[in-house]
Amino acid sequence: QTGLFRSTDRGASWESIDDALPNDVVYSVSVPDGNMLHVGLNNATFRSSDQGETWEELPDLALHNTYAVQHAGAATLLAETSGGPFISHDGGSTWQQDVFEPFGNVSGLWVRSDGLLLFSANGRVQRSDDGGRTYEVSDMGLFVQNITHIEIARVRYDSLIFMVGTANDGVYVSWNGSDRWEHATPGYWNYGVREIHFTEHSAFPDHESTVAVLTEDGEILRSSDLWEHWELLADSLEAGPFLSITAAEPFYTLATDGEVLYHEKRTGWKRRGSIQPGSGGIGDATLQKSGIHLLAATDRGPYFSPNNGVTWELLLVDGLPRYFVEAKASPHRDTHNCFGVTTTQLFLSTDFFRTWSPIPQAFTAPRYLVYNFMRELVFADVNDIKIISPQFPNKITPFSTFPYEGFTTLGLLYGAVPLAGTASRGVYKSAYSTISVPETPPAPALFELSDMYPVPLHSVAGSGADVHLRLQLRTPGTVIVEVCDLTGKVLHRHERELHAGDNTLHLSVPDVATSMLLLRVHGPGGAVQRLLPVLSSR
Repeated sequence: QTGLFRSTDRGASWESIDDALPNDVVYSVSVPDGNMLHVGLNNATFRSSDQGETWEELPDLALHNTYAVQHAGAATLLAETSGGPFISHDGGSTWQQDVFEPFGNVSGLWVRSDGLLLFSANGRVQRSDDGGRTYEVSDMGLFVQNITHIEIARVRYDSLIFMVGTANDGVYVSWNGSDRWEHATPGYWNYGVREIHFTEHSAFPDHESTVAVLTEDGEILRSSDLWEHWELLADSLEAGPFLSITAAEPFYTLATDGEVLYHEKRTGWKRRGSIQPGSGGIGDATLQKSGIHLLAATDRGPYFSPNNGVTWELLLVDGLPRYFVEAKASPHRDTHNCFGVTTTQLFLSTDFFRTWSPIPQAFTAPRYLVYNFMRELVFADVNDIKIISPQFPNKITPFSTFPYEGFTTLGLLYGAVPLAGTASRGVYKSAYSTISVPETPPAPALFELSDMYPVPLHSVAGSGADVHLRLQLRTPGTVIVEVCDLTGKVLHRHERELHAGDNTLHLSVPDVATSMLLLRVHGPGGAVQRLLPVLSSR
């Protein structure tokens, strides 16, 4: 705020050179190309080609404070101003801003003299390799922030796909749990995601799979070609805003006036029934399906339908129409357990939602109910992840404590490995499975598995991988090694006669796409099981 000064003796002495400038409030001094001097003043920008002896005003940058002028290759310059970024392709004589308008709020500009330009816009990184003439998204492998929902699906045979919804930037996709994330909804930026559902069912017989996204403002986006093209479902239904969707067949939605809509292959979409019609809406709702029984968790209490949503009745929990924040019915048809969550309490129903009993445990804020493939309920309570067995629903087993300040959603990879979405740290995967594998206690004096490596196992597509076991036998005998998936299916069997003492066993494991294997080793006098994590190159 005292003007512009120049030194011609490497800073030993200084002289004022701002007599011809309109004010003394200097925001920046830039020499972007080593020749032309640019000065950003309060609401004005000037340049000089003779080291400040004479000045020329840049009218395109008037009424803005210029914080920096950078060289972006050839005759391209980039100016960061209080009114946003401006770009010039003629050495700074004229400036334009319209090329940045499609990106909204642009910040964090960084350029290089070979024409590379990077900036942040709406949570994405944009890159230009030609000095700002064309742009493309360039944030593969960066953290995906503000996670609100995690969906994991199996598509196209053994391929796994992760989908995460964000609070303000749509849906991101990652194949096989890699570090590369693709923005799946580029035409629908700046919306929050409440739920994601991946379906493969006969309601949409012409497509291999369908992705449906419920946004925070009650719209449903649907893609039937793996997010190449999207449609707004509410536009075709003339309904909404929506509060919940399910991946059951038929595909159900719940609108704010309490109406339930469903899809049939022959007749398309139509209204099915209502919950308190004309009541002015449902504050929050979750539809869960088990057989033909449906449960809607609403702000007026849980509603039950025994006939696919044609009629509904209010359920009382402890004699009251309690507001269920979330409800989750077991996806396994032979398990009738269903859990409902209030703000501080878990309730259990074992008779298709008719009656409920409280879980006699103290909770702070139970959330994010999900079932692992062993029919156990996995949920979060603040930073703690806990498990409830279907055989012992009143027994809570602690699993782990998330090491950071809370998480925003919970998912399970392969139905067993927890994934935690966070507000500012991306997605975390647990190193352990929620599935407890019972081990047959060995007779240590006769048989022992003392080491197994490498862990995790690196499986190469087409060739598999080698695993090495170190075994101790007190007496010689037959050792059988079985490599199984987590359902118990034997993928590889190896049998060998070993001598007494230390033995190192090398065996080849076939190429697998799963991220977790079960290793069973049977020896003289004992047997043991171990979980073996796998990193696959598929």
